[in-house]
Amino acid sequence: LVFPIEWPEPFGLAPVEAWACGTPVLARPYGSVPELHFDGVTGYVRDSIAELAAMVPQLEGFDRARCRAYAERNFSLTRMC
Repeated sequence: LVFPIEWPEPFGLAPVEAWACGTPVLARPYGSVPELHFDGVTGYVRDSIAELAAMVPQLEGFDRARCRAYAERNFSLTRMC
């Protein structure tokens, strides 16, 4: 998922939904992104669009099960409610 936000979003649910599917997220460090993302586990957080684009080849061997486990552990139904 490409999530290049440029504003202080308080909580982005789209990345959590992606992680629950084992999908890594490429995001910029705004809003809750630095607090929620685990760089290298849930995807990559970089300052610019160019830096995010440079990370795309790193996604080929991405551990999707680890990404999903992160979502299950941190954003379960009980915890989110």
